[in-house]
Amino acid sequence: MAGGDGAEKEAIYVGSLSSKDIRLIATVDSNVVFAPPGFLLFSRQQALLAQSFDLQKLRLIGEPAPLGAAHVARRFSRPAVSLFSASQNGVLVYRNSVSRNVQLAWYKRDGARLGGVGEPGPNEGMRISPDETQLVLDRTDAETGQNDVWTVQLSSGIFTRVTFGPSNNIGAEWSPDGRELAFSSDRRIGGLYEVYRKPAAGGNDELLSVSQDQSRFPQQWLRNGSILLNSWPRVAGGRNLFYLLPLSGARKPLLLRKGNKESFTDDAPIVSFDGRCAAYFSDQSGQLEVYVASFPGFRDERRVSANGAGAPLWRKDGKELFYITLDGKFMSVDVECGTRLVTGVPKVLFQVPFPVDVRTIVFCVADNGKKFIFAEPVDRNESLNLVLNWTAALKR
Repeated sequence: MAGGDGAEKEAIYVGSLSSKDIRLIATVDSNVVFAPPGFLLFSRQQALLAQSFDLQKLRLIGEPAPLGAAHVARRFSRPAVSLFSASQNGVLVYRNSVSRNVQLAWYKRDGARLGGVGEPGPNEGMRISPDETQLVLDRTDAETGQNDVWTVQLSSGIFTRVTFGPSNNIGAEWSPDGRELAFSSDRRIGGLYEVYRKPAAGGNDELLSVSQDQSRFPQQWLRNGSILLNSWPRVAGGRNLFYLLPLSGARKPLLLRKGNKESFTDDAPIVSFDGRCAAYFSDQSGQLEVYVASFPGFRDERRVSANGAGAPLWRKDGKELFYITLDGKFMSVDVECGTRLVTGVPKVLFQVPFPVDVRTIVFCVADNGKKFIFAEPVDRNESLNLVLNWTAALKR
């Protein structure tokens, strides 16, 4: 039994290992578990349900009954996955739903919090506009799990939706003049993310790049008009690649970097203002660390962090690089991107006062490194819930 994929409606099917015949059982947007003595467990709108199932006739019986788990966490994939499991002897475990709300907030170089931007919400992956008046970010619909691109004015805190589906639209990057956005969407058949662009003020989407075997994400819209791409293969375990996508001519992506070895992952490349060097993080040393190298050749590579780090971003003039260590220290290091790459001694600016995932975009640099906008998690308490003899709840 499994959920459908692709463009079909997600549902529960049943079939035999000795036959190609399959039968539709029910239309749900959840994974399903069979649990003795004869129930199917699945979720609807974060509520965990159990429904009797006839193993001989392979059909559901009666109506689904709630199990008291009203806020089961979900992983929004294709199909969506609710985070629960049931044993063969009546034990049920599930993870409670975690608030994805994030408060955007200003911070100074010494770590002093200056105030929030707008209301908390499901905000992810922010980038600041070239004129530093607004952010572009992803927001997730709590009911459908669909992601879309929004902007927020920093002066007023007002959010404006930019994309309206279909499917997921994520990872937007500003054009150098701030008039357009490049983003990724999985709207085409096949489920791969491909790169689109549209006016920041609203308008039609334009498909920029098509791939048969890779999902591609805009990483940065460079001043020369080309777009730096981060590309992930369809096959699990394959290495990600860095490309440069010209927006003139045939628009054929130019491969810049394959990574050092199959087992290593390089990620999140970001180019300095003068276009002469790039920062990124890699696990080639055994854990995530921040590196800089010449651009576009990615030669003269050198590591600038120690003891684990990620989330690199440049000061606007490209002479200072910021990143966050695995234990939450907000760091700064001077970088000279000349004919010879020169890096200074990293220094701690402050301890980030909340947990951060250094694989994601959790801050923006403003006022040429004098201020920052951070994404503060709100109410992220989570736990595993264990229920013994869960079928007793059905009898009541």
